[in-house]
Amino acid sequence: MPWSDQSLEQQLVNRNNPMLMTQNVLASRIFREGLVAPAKKTITISHTKEGIFKNYVRDLVMQSPVAFPLERGGEGLAAVLTPRAVLLHKLQHVFDAPEGTANVPLDGPSDFDGEWRSDTDEFAMNFRGRLFTVNAPQVQGAAGALGGRTVRLGDVTLALDTPVAAVFLVSLDRKPLAESRHMLLLAADKVANTGRIMEARGLKADPWGKAPVLAEIVAGKIELAGRKGRATVHALDPTGQRRTSYKASPDNLVIGRKPVQASLWHEIEIE
Repeated sequence: MPWSDQSLEQQLVNRNNPMLMTQNVLASRIFREGLVAPAKKTITISHTKEGIFKNYVRDLVMQSPVAFPLERGGEGLAAVLTPRAVLLHKLQHVFDAPEGTANVPLDGPSDFDGEWRSDTDEFAMNFRGRLFTVNAPQVQGAAGALGGRTVRLGDVTLALDTPVAAVFLVSLDRKPLAESRHMLLLAADKVANTGRIMEARGLKADPWGKAPVLAEIVAGKIELAGRKGRATVHALDPTGQRRTSYKASPDNLVIGRKPVQASLWHEIEIE
């Protein structure tokens, strides 16, 4: 498609998608506060000047698996850096090296059928179960086919009514979720502009529709294992201000089943 159409489509899919936008908040806090452990293994790709200008010009991003053509002496050396390796390990590039090398780990094929798990054991992608999970002390949650199943993480259990969603809980007081008294819950599902008509392939809109953007609210139950007492849940508006509040039990946090519980962001305080 023309670049302008492709650009508009990408903007609509990414910028107006609460499923992605709520995760931007989460990803920002994970990065700024160091809420997950960095990967243990570092893949180092070394490039010579000649190799950069000769081979490192195009198709770097679009290839899958991503192929990094390297040179060693007069022999050609192709190190295939698979999507699995990139997602599970740290990656660094060294430029102007005396020779082209790559220490790509042999940790399994990039088949999109089994499970990929980070070397810190905090991230996992289960392709067969269509589920991505984060399980770190200060942030836990899942994205994918969550409806009708129970997802148990370290301190959080998800039991949702919504078939497909992204739900993550992050500590706001720098304490592990098992001890935290101030948390932010992010929950999002499908989105569309008002009056938008989708094509069969589910990507391009015709017409684009108009404001406001409509989001399906995620409904279900979140359980904080072993937590007692009372909790106050504040449903936040798009600016982060408290819109409505309601009482709940930490081991039975219900969201999205009543109008007062409807939001993409939920601030949780435990007494």
